[in-house]
Amino acid sequence: MNRNAIRLASVSIVTALTLGGASGLVHAQEAPQGRPVAAAGALTPDQQASLQQALNLIAQGKGEGLTAADVEQVRTALEQEGGAQDRAGLGAAAKALWNAIKKAGSKYAKPAWEAAQNGVKSFNEWVDGLSNLNPLKWTIKAAPGEAIAELVKYLASIPWS
Repeated sequence: MNRNAIRLASVSIVTALTLGGASGLVHAQEAPQGRPVAAAGALTPDQQASLQQALNLIAQGKGEGLTAADVEQVRTALEQEGGAQDRAGLGAAAKALWNAIKKAGSKYAKPAWEAAQNGVKSFNEWVDGLSNLNPLKWTIKAAPGEAIAELVKYLASIPWS
């Protein structure tokens, strides 16, 4: 940059500050500190994006056995409040995830079960190993860590049938 360009940039910055261009910065400093807490039953933006990615891939014909209804069941389970469990002790979100995995076929169900036998880290590595064009990957990634841990615990406790 030459001297005139630097001068012009400096003048622009001073003008912006003088005319109130930084007023937004002042208000931002007054904002409460800390992480915003999502309302109960609300999905985080990351969860919403993952589920939308899954729906987009299904719409493109890359469903791998999953349907939009399956993804919506997972969404509904993730939004549910309370954490009610069925007789097997499986929460709604973990149950919806397992149903989605089974719906995708044994091509995914058995490897998921096998990965769960080695713990959450192994299961997450299996999920990360799925193609980015696989809606099952994005459906599972939308789940919070507690639901994944619960699913892995459940899968580790059942025999493959």
